[in-house]
Amino acid sequence: MNHQNQYDVIIIGAGPGGIFTAYELSRLRPELRIAVFEAGNPLERRKCPIDGVKVTSCMGCKTCAIMNGFGGAGAFSDGKYNITNQFGGTLHEYIGKKQAIDLMKYVDEITLSHGGQGTALYSTANSHIKKMCLQNGLHLLDASVRHLGTDINYIVLKNLYEELSAKVDENELEFLFKQRVGGEYIFYGERFANNEVNFVYLLRKHVDIGTLAFQREEIQGLCWKDAEEVLAILRRQDAREAAGEKDVYAPGSYCIWTHEFERVLEMVKRSSLSTFSLQQG
Repeated sequence: MNHQNQYDVIIIGAGPGGIFTAYELSRLRPELRIAVFEAGNPLERRKCPIDGVKVTSCMGCKTCAIMNGFGGAGAFSDGKYNITNQFGGTLHEYIGKKQAIDLMKYVDEITLSHGGQGTALYSTANSHIKKMCLQNGLHLLDASVRHLGTDINYIVLKNLYEELSAKVDENELEFLFKQRVGGEYIFYGERFANNEVNFVYLLRKHVDIGTLAFQREEIQGLCWKDAEEVLAILRRQDAREAAGEKDVYAPGSYCIWTHEFERVLEMVKRSSLSTFSLQQG
């Protein structure tokens, strides 16, 4: 395959360097077609088979889930990010000390805006322990350290992955229609007053469903469904609601407006498309 005709930029490796290169390029040059090639798996599929019971030692997997994959070798670390020129690299030798620190602080801002807010920032500057070191002939290196912790580090990486993988060229979107929807409903056992304006677009894109990342807190899963089958389910839900049944919109049902879906389906049929990737939940 000739990738030269498909992408403007190809980044090899989805460690921190690759991730932030893709992030910055997509921010500054959104028109670029950017691809990141990584030997390992997406973050949520990085699972080491060692469980301490059935598997107690390394199996020599083709790609190591601990070392390879989105986020790099430090994806499951305790999430410490050092802001200093005194150790951890020599970037300041090439761009100057101030600019190097400014870039580190910029990365820290990105981290905070993608789920790291509220985490602690520690510093050795003017600290009591630094004074004690000097009194005892020791030199404590100056540094600020952002400590995310393993769980928050994972969330930050997941949010970055979702943002980078969700890029869609506006030229790929076809506007279908706009409509206002309102009313009162029973949703998961609670009364729900709804008033919204929906802008509905059609995206034509070949997608490998196995590569999609989504927020599990909001979406139960992704699957391929026949459009006519979905429409039949929606109409049955409407009939149950009209009959006064409770909890029509319980887990496993479809939270889609029937009339809106009918309108979308009609337009898609005109475009000779017959299947959708739907969010189930």
